[in-house]
Amino acid sequence: MQAHRIRVVIPSNHQLTVRLPSDVPTGAAEIIVLTESPVAASPPAGFLDWLDNWIASLPPSPAVPLHALRRENLYE
Repeated sequence: MQAHRIRVVIPSNHQLTVRLPSDVPTGAAEIIVLTESPVAASPPAGFLDWLDNWIASLPPSPAVPLHALRRENLYE
């Protein structure tokens, strides 16, 4: 199987005409279209502030020194 990469710009009518190199064999083939990933939208205004406030409202996690941990406690 051979792969040929051709960069194109998809026009507003969404139609492409592709001319392949002469060394591409005739017969059955498969065409795969890879598009650029859309740019991720930024979070809505105020969301990051809300998230910071929500994180601040969570109770602190208990701190246990490593020497206090015992294997038996995993099975309790």
